[in-house]
Amino acid sequence: MKPLGGISNVERDESVSLLLDAIPLTLGVLRAEVRKLCPSHLTVPQFRTLTFLCCTPGASLSDLAEFIGITLPSASNLIDGLVEHQLVTRAMAVNDRRRAILDITEHGEAVLASVREASAVVIARHMETLSDDERKTLSSAMRILLSVFRPCS
Repeated sequence: MKPLGGISNVERDESVSLLLDAIPLTLGVLRAEVRKLCPSHLTVPQFRTLTFLCCTPGASLSDLAEFIGITLPSASNLIDGLVEHQLVTRAMAVNDRRRAILDITEHGEAVLASVREASAVVIARHMETLSDDERKTLSSAMRILLSVFRPCS
């Protein structure tokens, strides 16, 4: 009998292990190479914050902290820097003055777009070694992962 949606424990364990190995390697290459191409000086948490706010306008500080996996004070410090660089706006909710409403600015969207473009260049360069079939397989796998993990619906 195959548990968890028809895949065996061995298949599940291998896919999980491969994903856990691939993510840090991919992010390490991206982080190093994107900084050379796009001197935006965004940290990975700042990039993730802008991406999250692009998909989740009007998110709260608590929403962001939960998504990034940091404490509320750390999230507040992260937002302070992004507000200072005019990448994000922070406003108080009308019905609850304790709740901050976060939104990405047009400038934040432009910076995010430039970092994504630089990332695309890096990824495309690394994918040149893959065959057409390997690229199609990778694309299929990424669509599956996005359907499982994407914060934006």
